[in-house]
Amino acid sequence: MITFGKLIRPAGFWLVLRSGKSPIYNHKWRFTRDRCKMVHGRFILIISFLVLAGCSSNSGTSPIQFLSSQNEEAVQWAAWLKADEGMRLVPSSIYALNKNVVFLCGSLETPAASVRSFLLRSENGGKNWKEVMQPVHGSDVIKVLFVNKRTGWALVAWTTEAPDKLTLYGSKDSGKSWRKLSDIPKRHYLGWPINVKFFDEENGQVEMLYDGATPYDGFVVLNTSDGGLTWQEVRSLSLDEYKQKYEKEGETQKQSADYVSGQDGSLWQLQKQYKLIAIRRRLPTEDNWRLMFLSPTFFKYSNGQVLPKSQ
Repeated sequence: MITFGKLIRPAGFWLVLRSGKSPIYNHKWRFTRDRCKMVHGRFILIISFLVLAGCSSNSGTSPIQFLSSQNEEAVQWAAWLKADEGMRLVPSSIYALNKNVVFLCGSLETPAASVRSFLLRSENGGKNWKEVMQPVHGSDVIKVLFVNKRTGWALVAWTTEAPDKLTLYGSKDSGKSWRKLSDIPKRHYLGWPINVKFFDEENGQVEMLYDGATPYDGFVVLNTSDGGLTWQEVRSLSLDEYKQKYEKEGETQKQSADYVSGQDGSLWQLQKQYKLIAIRRRLPTEDNWRLMFLSPTFFKYSNGQVLPKSQ
């Protein structure tokens, strides 16, 4: 009988192919923080997909449930990008409320551009995912954050060809549902948010950087005092002033951690590869990381629906 032995380590996870008690191939594969290393052998993707296929056949359903989009403009956009030939799931980040509730956000893309955004939510520690925000075509969910167990925000950016529109969404039910709050004002379309934070349910801040060789370039801080409904520019620096003051400061304060922390102290890692993504979790009572989710990144598009590539 062929089984997969699994040894969880803080620096990565290993898959060991065994037959009974003796290894039939002395190969080990390891996911590291920023790349997939194969210590011996050449079959990591094959083995990983075999594991996924086994999980899919046991559950009978896909672990990710995407919303269907019948918006005419979005359907036309997907057709123009030839999304029916296949799309790749490209995560931006993860955010965890606790050991069970975690979010995965980003976009589904073709080689040409982003087809649509996605915001996925899991209630069982990353085993299954459900899309909880209506997708926005040509865009990417770039940030999710909460100030308590119920109140949170998600920032959606147009990312096709060049940055453009920035839209803020809000949730009052722990991320189960979302509504549009505002379009964040910009000096010009090349502005990009380098930091977004909220101090409480009403007061928040966006730091915007403009670096497009225009007279409007610089660093701008916008504040909100009504939960993100309206924004006011409260401070600005020239591009040279910003580089002198903040870039050196940022280098010295840069965190070395490659994980996010839930409000209960649980730690989460997102590991991205071209054909696979892996999500791992470590609880405060645990010494080692545990693999919670492993998925191929390629999907297909049909009649407004995102489906596993195998279907």
